[in-house]
Amino acid sequence: RERLAMAGNQESRLALVVADTAGPLRAIAAALLDLDGRPAASPKAALTALVADWPEATWQALLDNMSVARQTRTLPAGAARETLVGVMALADRLRQRIEELD
Repeated sequence: RERLAMAGNQESRLALVVADTAGPLRAIAAALLDLDGRPAASPKAALTALVADWPEATWQALLDNMSVARQTRTLPAGAARETLVGVMALADRLRQRIEELD
């Protein structure tokens, strides 16, 4: 959230934040699936598998944008802010899932 505030509406900076957060979120998803006894082939595949279990249909578009940002360090015009907000929602869902482990 701090990085969102710092980047403001500069889409290029927001895309970099998305790109930088994709790897750690994927790693968390991989760890969660490992704990569930469902190891994935890669952290990216783990995140895809994890969100497939969630009822909201909007996650795949977010994952696609995260991949674009990670590969190109950019996002389509007008998509950066919404994608970063989605990344924050994804991080919150992962945090909730971690808290359920207790």
